[in-house]
Amino acid sequence: MRSLASLIFPLALASFGWADAQNAAGGKPDAAPPLPPPIAGKDYRLVFEETFDGPAGSRPSDERWADWRPGPRKDGFNVPGACRLDGKGKLIITVTRKDGRIEAGGIHTLGKFQATHGYFECRAKLLNAPGAWSAFWLQSPTIGKPVGDPVKAGVELDVIEFFPGHKRIGKQARHTAHWDGYDKAHHKTAHVHKEMPGLAAEFRTFAMKWDEEGYVFYIDGKETGRLTEVPISNRPQYMILSCETAKWSGDIGTAKLPAAFAVDHVRAWQTPAQIEADVRRK
Repeated sequence: MRSLASLIFPLALASFGWADAQNAAGGKPDAAPPLPPPIAGKDYRLVFEETFDGPAGSRPSDERWADWRPGPRKDGFNVPGACRLDGKGKLIITVTRKDGRIEAGGIHTLGKFQATHGYFECRAKLLNAPGAWSAFWLQSPTIGKPVGDPVKAGVELDVIEFFPGHKRIGKQARHTAHWDGYDKAHHKTAHVHKEMPGLAAEFRTFAMKWDEEGYVFYIDGKETGRLTEVPISNRPQYMILSCETAKWSGDIGTAKLPAAFAVDHVRAWQTPAQIEADVRRK
């Protein structure tokens, strides 16, 4: 049987920002960021890190990210140009009016990085425009396939969604799970939320711990809710950063556009056991 170290090493080299992997490969290691408070003192290893370094106006790294669903999306249109670096270590996803339509977009890690269980976080300043919303979420490429087995098929996990123009939930930080696909006959969902006026006023750190016990959500290191009586996905899932627009989220005609979702970093940690399990799935 191969040792745990031999199983972990290939994944480490394929991940981003893991100082141990850089050192093992002969490069100069960067200092790994400290473990977030919810997992501090526990045996978690950094397996993904994105700090969005690059020239202003450039695309996010093609090695780590791809454009998320270009084309029509709800009441808007996703365009690759909506996602650009600002040259100061941030990703800017912009919602704007152009040629009679609302343009937005997003990026994802499908085919670049996927993980089963772990601790996932992003530091971001949320979009604050009625009729639109921003999100950091994990998705399964096989959600709803098969229906009735979300443990195998996967679960959409919305680490954070914020709907600033919604009359009822416009001051809430929303954490949601969806499973069994999206058609009305089978779709199921559950959420937890926290009232947080001023949520989009500054940069905050949004995170989720996903393991065999459920999903626990955090903002700035403090727990804001948990989902434990829902299916626990046991398949690799990928990360998404996105902005969208739809009438049920408010009147975008009243929004001051362009408006932006700014992301400072995205990171993911897993325990050695979680890493080993993902290596065995390959």
